Amino acid sequence: MTVIWPNPWELQLYRDKISLIANLNNVAHNITHTSQPIMVVITKDTPIPNVIVIKHSYSDVSDHVIMPKDCGRQSWRYLVKNTNTPWTTWFYQPYICHLVKLGEFCVYFVDMEPQYTVWTCKHTDPEEVMSPWEFELVEDFYLLSALRYVLITHGVHSSL
Repeated sequence: MTVIWPNPWELQLYRDKISLIANLNNVAHNITHTSQPIMVVITKDTPIPNVIVIKHSYSDVSDHVIMPKDCGRQSWRYLVKNTNTPWTTWFYQPYICHLVKLGEFCVYFVDMEPQYTVWTCKHTDPEEVMSPWEFELVEDFYLLSALRYVLITHGVHSSL
């Protein structure tokens, strides 16, 4: 017998961004009592605003991210044509300019201990590469107070 860990069904569940967002919304609502960004699943009849970010539920490393400026790609016809797995779902979220400027961190936990962190950010010259996004493993960390100082000093956001 071959043992696979984690179980394949768990990989499907945890790779699905919609399930992940639902779990994070549950934590935000019930534990941290904080607000969470809006997430709307897109169907054939869903009106798609032009100031949002469209994502693919099983995309990896931002392969299926459609930004507000990507004209012509924010339509149901385009989304259906570019869906390569039958169980996937498209959804949209509000556009957050800091995400484009600063990127995002994804921390992977096992037994409530962080195992590794990945930082996804925009390439400085997206014309030179296959994807406009890049990712790298994070090995050094800053205290939040130091990071806040850097962000404020560089004028990223004055209310951090």
